Amino acid sequence: MRTLSFIISILLLASVGWARAETCALFAEHFNTWPLRPEWRGEMKDPSRIQIVKHPVRIGPGAVKLTVHPGDVAAKRNRAEIVILPQCPLERENWYGWSMLIPKDYEDYPGQRGFQIMGQFHARPDSLEGEKWGNFPPYPPMISVQYGRDRTGQGFGLFYGLEKARRRIAVCFIEKGKWYDIKLAVRWSKTDQGYVSAWINGEPWTPFNGRDWKCHGANMYNNVPPLLKLGLYRDFGFTTVNSVYYDEVRIGSREQDVLLPNQPGHKAIRIR
Repeated sequence: MRTLSFIISILLLASVGWARAETCALFAEHFNTWPLRPEWRGEMKDPSRIQIVKHPVRIGPGAVKLTVHPGDVAAKRNRAEIVILPQCPLERENWYGWSMLIPKDYEDYPGQRGFQIMGQFHARPDSLEGEKWGNFPPYPPMISVQYGRDRTGQGFGLFYGLEKARRRIAVCFIEKGKWYDIKLAVRWSKTDQGYVSAWINGEPWTPFNGRDWKCHGANMYNNVPPLLKLGLYRDFGFTTVNSVYYDEVRIGSREQDVLLPNQPGHKAIRIR
């Protein structure tokens, strides 16, 4: 493993320059080389918190490792995240996928309370409506993957919805040291036409509603697409140094755009 320099950016992604697209722009990141693609920004204390590693990897020669120490502060929180603004339309189905691994030496305590978010879609200001980061409400993420542990084991929880309507809609027990492939289909909407469907390692994660695996409900605070943030974002109460690994981030308009090479229906994405 080798610590790599990283430009820590102040995240100023707003709606300037965004045009409504009919389809989601294809994107694929394999984390094979440094630097990362220019679409990424970082929210972490300093460059030592991100590494490109050769082991463990999901596919190919590289993956990204993100580490958080107690007391690390970035964007006012204890976190180490990479952030991207997917160019995806509202009121249409968009697909997102990534692989993640929690190492065997990840320290946790069954009785310790507090959130540990490891993937989230987060609102951003709409400058056309006069919104700025300085006056933008601290909304919780509309969709998030959270990690937790209790007496029965450790797992991921999938949270969905806006503010008071936000709730946990799915749970999956996991093993440390194992890769998990997460796939989401999302329709972004300020109305009940919004939804998410989720799969983990190819198996439906969101519950069957009698017709399909969609969980419906509003998932937008304004009219601009959200940010996708991957990494570890947690309560300040945690006293451990922990890392999470990510690989194969994919974004597109169809399921086949986000499938991995060993999954049926995969279509290779050649962006770069």
